[in-house]
Amino acid sequence: MRLRLDPALRLSLGLISIVLALLVALDALLGLATPQVQATRELRKSLAEALAVQAATLIQAGAAETLVRTLDEVAERNPQIESIAVRQAGGRLLAHTERHVELWQPPVGAGSTLTQVRVPLLLASGPWGEVEVVFAPQAGGGALSALAHPTFLTTLLVGVIGLALFYLYVRHSLLQMHPSRAIPERVRQAFDTLPDGVAVLDHGGRVVLVNRAFRRLHPAAAHDFTGAQLSTQAWLAAGLSAGWATHPWSRCLAEAAPTAAQLLQIPQPEGHALQAVVRCAPILGDQGELRGCLVSFDDVSDLQHANEQLKATLSQLELSRRHVEQQNRQLHQLATRDSLTDCLNRRAFFDEAQPLLARASQQGKPLACIMADIDRFKALNDRYGHGFGDGAIRSVAALLASGLRQGDLLCRYGGEEFCMLLPDVTLEQAANVAERLRELVERRAGGAMRTVTPPRITCSFGVAVLDPRDGEVSALVDRADRVLYAAKDTGRNRVVCAASAQAAAEAA
Repeated sequence: MRLRLDPALRLSLGLISIVLALLVALDALLGLATPQVQATRELRKSLAEALAVQAATLIQAGAAETLVRTLDEVAERNPQIESIAVRQAGGRLLAHTERHVELWQPPVGAGSTLTQVRVPLLLASGPWGEVEVVFAPQAGGGALSALAHPTFLTTLLVGVIGLALFYLYVRHSLLQMHPSRAIPERVRQAFDTLPDGVAVLDHGGRVVLVNRAFRRLHPAAAHDFTGAQLSTQAWLAAGLSAGWATHPWSRCLAEAAPTAAQLLQIPQPEGHALQAVVRCAPILGDQGELRGCLVSFDDVSDLQHANEQLKATLSQLELSRRHVEQQNRQLHQLATRDSLTDCLNRRAFFDEAQPLLARASQQGKPLACIMADIDRFKALNDRYGHGFGDGAIRSVAALLASGLRQGDLLCRYGGEEFCMLLPDVTLEQAANVAERLRELVERRAGGAMRTVTPPRITCSFGVAVLDPRDGEVSALVDRADRVLYAAKDTGRNRVVCAASAQAAAEAA
């Protein structure tokens, strides 16, 4: 979990870090922290010089053995001295204590260090060599020495006191600059009266001000997160669509242009999600520079719920409409179709036939009518039963329908009688159609019946065409019906046309 520091504390830490960095720099430039080190260096140099004077006296006296003993005694009595040596100008060691060769590390140049000290050795005749002294590291060195060093103590004291003072000052300053103080009360009250949740962001996307409606979007929004990035609020980021490359307010700040309305789902602790429409608009200064962004959250949860209910209602209405249409089609079927053969019933036939007759009369086009009747149908019924008779009627109706065009009308005119109306068909063409239908019924109607010995089923046909004097369809049907009876009277299973019937009557 990421640790979030108080803004005042973060600023205070930054300021005290700058102050401490300046102290360290001044110490490095001016040597403010070196008096103790310098004193140690001077003391050790004085001790080395005293050894050099004593060594010069013994060398001049030629007491080499005494010089060696003197060096050992001085090293033994002084715990700070680890080794001593007297070196001639040519580099040869005249006298030295144990491990000097191992411990001695000549400083760079002609100078000395705090642990490696050398002093020129002068005789009456002039420079003779030098005395080398290896001192132990300064007593109490390491981490504990560093902690007790005045520089560290000064830095620590300045850091603690400075941090406390800076924190109090910065916190007081931030409180004075808080939006609740910087923004007039009347402005905040005006924002709180808005029904939509509103958040005012600065140019960096940080929250400057939110209204009461915004704080009601989620329980976590009730907390004060002024100065925080709006995009980092977990309760808000959880509802952002995965398809959004950037948050709407981030895009608004980047482009300095309003964003289109987008639907945002904000999960709630209770489980359901609040639906909000997010809109963003840039806030520009007097010179057109970007100052921030205004983000509005329109709670449309109730509207979404109402829309869902409306969609459900519309879906139910659509199902009801389809059901009604289906029932209407069924009613229309019952009202216009014969239940046994699915042909037009007599009433529906005349309703649809009359417009065809009117159009043919107006345009001077032919209109043919064919009447058909099953031969000796009563005998079939008496022999095989009414069930067989119904099957014969259905079989003949299906065969007649298969031989007609899309726009032709087929009607069950009576018990076993059918009427057909053929637009744009002449008498000769209608006679050919009737003959084809007669042959089809004779060839296939009996075979379609489920009997051991298929009976022979035939039909007689009467054909007539529209006469200019026909004002009603019934007149045309009557003439076709009359020649149908002529076909039955002259032998059945044949086609008789109205013109040939008229000629036969005149010949008689």
